[in-house]
Amino acid sequence: MNITELIVELLQQGQKVELPKIGTFDSEVKNPHHDHATGIYYPSTRNIVFNPTTSGDNGLVKIIAERECVSEDVAQQMWRNYVDALTDKLQRSGEHRLGDLGSITKVGDGYAFDMADGVMLDAGNGNETPLVDVVTYDHSDSEDPFAQFEDEPEVQVVTTPDPVPEPAPVPEPEPEPEPDPEPEPEPEPEPEPEPEPEPEEKNEP
Repeated sequence: MNITELIVELLQQGQKVELPKIGTFDSEVKNPHHDHATGIYYPSTRNIVFNPTTSGDNGLVKIIAERECVSEDVAQQMWRNYVDALTDKLQRSGEHRLGDLGSITKVGDGYAFDMADGVMLDAGNGNETPLVDVVTYDHSDSEDPFAQFEDEPEVQVVTTPDPVPEPAPVPEPEPEPEPDPEPEPEPEPEPEPEPEPEPEEKNEP
């Protein structure tokens, strides 16, 4: 197995790693802060810190044994071989890189760790990233933290109604044609006078 990659993985997770005769790696959480000059909000992050002292912790040996499915005696030998090779490399070249995290360097009779620029480790906050254009409100003069928001006037949006279209002109109805006059009735003819009766003749005896 690549023990250097295992060390990098553990450090990225925030675990402590102790290298015998070299030093101890640990994490330091940096609190979130807001840069008022740039308006950038930086979430909490972790930095890797190096301490040249050791305590004899063998926790990494147990991890190697679990990962490689070997006994702790075999894992202890693997770990010892790695540390011996690492110490020899630092004596010869003066540097050993821990992936993208940075480098272990030989400084005089001791060792140091230089964290790479731009490395931001998750501090258990969901991999947050810096936020730009963040505005903060100062409510130190008020006991009510929401007073800053209550004083702001409400903005009323005035909308202009759409013009109502004028109704189309209604055409005037055409006048109905006048009816033809009814024909006057013809006069009835006057009745002819009845003839006068003739006088009766008298018979003489």
